Amino acid sequence: MIEIAKIWPDVEFLLPEDSSVRRLYFGSETCERLLPEQFELRKAMDLASRFGFNLTLLTPVLSDIYIDRALGLFEIFSGFPLAEVVVSAWGTLEALRDFDITPVIGRMLSKQKRGPEIINQYEYMPKIQKEISANVGFSSDLVRFARSMGAYRFELDPLAKGAILNLDNDARGSISISMHASFSLVSISRFCMTATFHNGQARPPHAWSCERQCRLESFILSSHKMPRPLILEGNTLFMEQADWESQADAIGADRIILPAES
Repeated sequence: MIEIAKIWPDVEFLLPEDSSVRRLYFGSETCERLLPEQFELRKAMDLASRFGFNLTLLTPVLSDIYIDRALGLFEIFSGFPLAEVVVSAWGTLEALRDFDITPVIGRMLSKQKRGPEIINQYEYMPKIQKEISANVGFSSDLVRFARSMGAYRFELDPLAKGAILNLDNDARGSISISMHASFSLVSISRFCMTATFHNGQARPPHAWSCERQCRLESFILSSHKMPRPLILEGNTLFMEQADWESQADAIGADRIILPAES
C-alpha cells in the first residue's frame, strides 16, 4: 500500500484536506533559516496528534550555529509516535542515534542528475552516460551503511529521463523508497535569491534577518536555452516532472510526497 505524505512547511499553513494524506512533512530540507522554532514544532506535534497525521521533520544542511538548535528540536520530537527526521547531511544522521526518532535519508544526499540540460543532451549521450544520468545516486554499500545507522528509507526525485534503482537484492530488499511528486530539486545555494530580490543585493543568509518571504512567493525562470522553466523558491531551484507517477511505480516507491501547494 502506498502512503501519501504532503509537505507542510509552516504551522500557519492550513492542514491538508485530502483524506488520502496520512503524513505531514514539516519544516525545510533546503534552508537552515527555515528550521522551526521549538514552539512551532510543539504546535505541529499537537496538530498532527489531534487530526490523525503522522509527522516527519525536514532538516537541511546545518552550519555550526544551527546544530544546537536542531538538537533541541530532536529532544522535543524524540519519542513522538512514528516520528521521522529527514536528514540532508551525514552528521545529522550520526546525531540522531542519541534520540528515539527514525532517520530518513533525504534527497539531498543522493547524487541524482537533475539538471534540465540533460533533456537537450540525452539523445546524443552514449548508453553508459544515459545509465549514469538515470541512476538514483547511491550504491548498495551506502544502503548497508545507512542501515547500520538505523535508516531504512531513502527519498528520491523524479528525473527528466526516468530513474533507475541499481542495487543488489540484499540492499533493495531491506529499504523503502519515497518519491517526491511533480517537482525535482535541481540546485541549492547558501545565497537566498528571494531575499536578494527584496534586499537588492546578493549576501550570504547570515547577513540579514530572514522574513521567510519564500514561504509566500516563488519565481519562474525561463530561457530559450532551457527545455523547461525552473521554479525558484528561496535558495532552491526546482523543475517540474510530469511523469513522476510512472517513475514511482517503476522504482517501487511505497510513499509519495506531495508538494506544499498541490
